[in-house]
Amino acid sequence: MPLHALSRLRAADFLVLAAVVLSVVAACLITASRIGMWYDEVITWQLLNRPTFAAMWDAIGDLRGGPPVYFLTAAGWREVFGPSETALRLMTATMVAVAFAVSWVTVRRGFGFWATAFGLLAAFCTSWTLIGQIAEMRYYGILLAVTAVALWLYLTLAERDRASLPLLAANAAVRPR
Repeated sequence: MPLHALSRLRAADFLVLAAVVLSVVAACLITASRIGMWYDEVITWQLLNRPTFAAMWDAIGDLRGGPPVYFLTAAGWREVFGPSETALRLMTATMVAVAFAVSWVTVRRGFGFWATAFGLLAAFCTSWTLIGQIAEMRYYGILLAVTAVALWLYLTLAERDRASLPLLAANAAVRPR
């Protein structure tokens, strides 16, 4: 289903998407208030709260961990939502919700409502690893979102005879190097 075909989604599709988004955000807020920060989260929080973007960027070069795109996104997120632990953890939850929504639209191209609902709800809502990561300040949410967007872009390009320059640029941007 191309992006312009979102109008083909039924009310039930939007109901499931809204329920999952609200559930992911609620799970993050409930869990984040009950757990302390892990060591790697403390390092991430300290990096994101450097006095300047340049200071943060210089310090990221010393890390062997998360990808720079995570820190770029998190720095922008911090500017909008604040530097609190909960605000930064909500970014992960939001990215998981984005991954679910993009995956839903992508899978609905070729499958019906019930097959999509069963497959994606099983994949996203029964993984204790994923559920545990929703409320942590880590890059797994952005990894899922970028992967979902990459698959959507690939399928969008594959169904066209000619690709537009913006679509090709977006596809190149989400590809791993």
